[in-house]
Amino acid sequence: MNPVSSIQMSFGTELRLAGASMLVGVPVLIGTLLEVPAIITFKNDTDQEVFVADNVGSTKGWTMISGEKIIVDCVTNKGDRASYLGFHKGTQFFATAPVGTGAFRIGVLTAE
Repeated sequence: MNPVSSIQMSFGTELRLAGASMLVGVPVLIGTLLEVPAIITFKNDTDQEVFVADNVGSTKGWTMISGEKIIVDCVTNKGDRASYLGFHKGTQFFATAPVGTGAFRIGVLTAE
């Protein structure tokens, strides 16, 4: 069987942090990846600007405005030097923002 035709996509575990759980100036754990993502989405469905990072620092990450969504394709957006470019299973994500409404979500699609 051709290995490319045998790859199956499936949903991974969605990570979610309620806007009411945010703390001004303090990184709060959104969650930990339980799968290796082929595609990962970051969705700021809160009413606040959110800084999201894969560390508890305050300088390496993305600031996302309310309603912003980012899709990262870890399979095709790899450049010429890697067969896979993405986040590892076990990566933790943190959000820093004022208390708000809604939720910050990280969605995962896996390829097996």
